[in-house]
Amino acid sequence: MVRASRLGGMARTFYVYELEDNKAADLARTAIAATTGETVEAVKLLEIHELEDQGLKPGDVKQYS
Repeated sequence: MVRASRLGGMARTFYVYELEDNKAADLARTAIAATTGETVEAVKLLEIHELEDQGLKPGDVKQYS
């Protein structure tokens, strides 16, 4: 699970089907078109079945609702 946030602003959370934290953050940064000043970081490791239950497959990014 990855979170994109701005200082003093709103945070957005995403499911990312990627096993490595750094790669997950990079994948999310690209998929959501993160802007300058927006921090994207891995915040929680999920089990693969949790991602598959959301309909994700490797490489997918989906906003958490």
